[in-house]
Amino acid sequence: MSLIKKYILAFICFLSLVNSSAQNDDPETTALILKATGEPLDTVRERIYFEIYARNRNTNPIIAREFVYKANAILKRNIKTHPRAYFYSLIECSAVNRTLGNYAEALPFINEAFRFSDSLNNSHLTSIAYGEKGLLLMYVGDYEKAKECFLKEIQIKKMRDPKDSTIFGTYNNLAIIFANTGDMAKAEGYFRDALQAAIRRGQLSSLGNGYNNLGVIKIMQKNLDSVLYFLEKGMYYRKKTKDIPNLSGSYNNMSLYYKELKDYKKAIKYADTALQLANSVQSKTELIEVLDTYHNIYQEMGDYKNAFRYYKQRADTLKKIESKRIDRKISEYESSFNLQKKQEELNASKNELLLKESEESKQKLKINLMVAVLLLAGGGIFMVVNRNKKISAANNIISAQKKLLEEKHKDITDSINYAQKIQTALIVSEKTLSSRVDNVFVMFKPRDIVSGDFYWYGEKNGFKLLAVADCTGHGVPGAFMSMIGITLLNQVVNEKGITSPSEILNKLREGIISSLNITGDISEKRDGMDVALIAWNKNELIYSGANNPCVVISNNEIIELKPDKQPIGLYEKQQPFTEQKIDLKKVDSIYMFTDGIVDQFGGPESKKVKIKLFKEWLSEIAIYDSMKQKTELEKKLTDWKKDLEQTDDILVIGIKA
Repeated sequence: MSLIKKYILAFICFLSLVNSSAQNDDPETTALILKATGEPLDTVRERIYFEIYARNRNTNPIIAREFVYKANAILKRNIKTHPRAYFYSLIECSAVNRTLGNYAEALPFINEAFRFSDSLNNSHLTSIAYGEKGLLLMYVGDYEKAKECFLKEIQIKKMRDPKDSTIFGTYNNLAIIFANTGDMAKAEGYFRDALQAAIRRGQLSSLGNGYNNLGVIKIMQKNLDSVLYFLEKGMYYRKKTKDIPNLSGSYNNMSLYYKELKDYKKAIKYADTALQLANSVQSKTELIEVLDTYHNIYQEMGDYKNAFRYYKQRADTLKKIESKRIDRKISEYESSFNLQKKQEELNASKNELLLKESEESKQKLKINLMVAVLLLAGGGIFMVVNRNKKISAANNIISAQKKLLEEKHKDITDSINYAQKIQTALIVSEKTLSSRVDNVFVMFKPRDIVSGDFYWYGEKNGFKLLAVADCTGHGVPGAFMSMIGITLLNQVVNEKGITSPSEILNKLREGIISSLNITGDISEKRDGMDVALIAWNKNELIYSGANNPCVVISNNEIIELKPDKQPIGLYEKQQPFTEQKIDLKKVDSIYMFTDGIVDQFGGPESKKVKIKLFKEWLSEIAIYDSMKQKTELEKKLTDWKKDLEQTDDILVIGIKA
């Protein structure tokens, strides 16, 4: 090849690289790309590609992924001479896809890393693979399996070196898992250990993560005094290391902090910056987090229109990620099918050539006869092959359609699972409720993934307040209604300071009608909820109900506090809600519930439980402590239901006064 042709080829390669990395504005990255195009040696090009990757990993992960892929391809060709480098390229390919939210694309790289480290019998590399897999599982929300990976990583590292300084990163990851599963004390302990290790190492990126994480845990604990100090320190180190994806996270966390302070103007301002940074590096992970923050801010403000808009944007972003993965898989299937088809055609051509060469040595008459036979046979073969191809193509279409339906079903299920996480975050956990209310149990059994039943707890002016509600419908529609109900209850009690149960229900009704823009049309009258609400202190219980009763068992006597026969929503004979008051004794038991349990089919005649039998169950379990009551009630329900399906969402809360 002439020197001119070599220059032309190098220039074409350079243009291709620059065009594929059009979003790159870094002159040093451009210079490295140009240097790589003229470099004939694999080893040198691989080092340059890794340098480009490292330079863009935090600021432009799209560019970073392109060049770590190129480095990985070179190392795969030279796997015997550079085995460790090949392993690390697999880990980095997984990590950059994880940053971009391409979890399905990251998984094959981490699986190959495990296979390769096992083939080398290298425990150090295996521990690194466990660390990356743990992060991947943590990002997709599988905390139990992620925890297993991190504990295995720690075990291997401690066996190799009890003073291994890299364990601080694993402790940090474990802290995140404990935070996400609600164990804040363990989370804070691990975060502080990780930060101390980062300080000893002087590693700036780890310092940024460490300070930021302690700020986040303080927000989750509602301990806001030191939040600003930790978040600002984390932001400082992330700016210093130009860690743009994580810097987006810092601004997002500042937004959450100001949301907790109810300074919504500042919260939105910080969220705007977080969104801009997430978009600048095309980080889907950070983008989804910011959109979730917007949703929560506007929901707390009572701006349900904007809250829903951002919730929908987040769902659409998740859908696009999944859709791209589906399109890529379909493209792979098509490429594979076309390659197989071409190979079959090539094999057919070779067979014909061999047949022709063998027949040339025979007599002309035999040749002509054979040609005639082949023509006839060929026609039949063509028909058979053609038919088989059509059948194969039809099967491929059916298979692709089936897979597409499965993927779409998974997409919908994933969205509903995320909605469950949002709903769970809004409803106070049984563990938290038990820390505020003595001798309480919660039996909560949604029929579907998300629930139309919910409960709410608050404290104001010396009163403890508890509501149990059943929204119109179950599943997703009911869950949306429950989120509105929880938000309105927080506003009425926590912001307006109202503690009268009847007045709370009046305000809740006004809020529901206003939020849903109910105008009075007959079709809208079903939208709303049934609620039982109590406020109590040491000596007195005040109850108000909208179609939901409250049962009190005192000295073996069953007292049913009956509700007003109207829902929280539009009603033909809309009246102010009323209250009932009773004196509390220490041995009294209080129960609130939705109609799911009394409407459950079962028993010897497959009939509903109904309120009479349910009150008998409550009378029988009232002698026990709260946890034993829950166990006994669940057993009664299971024995009643047997193999029948659950009819509706089930929610029962019991308190031993």
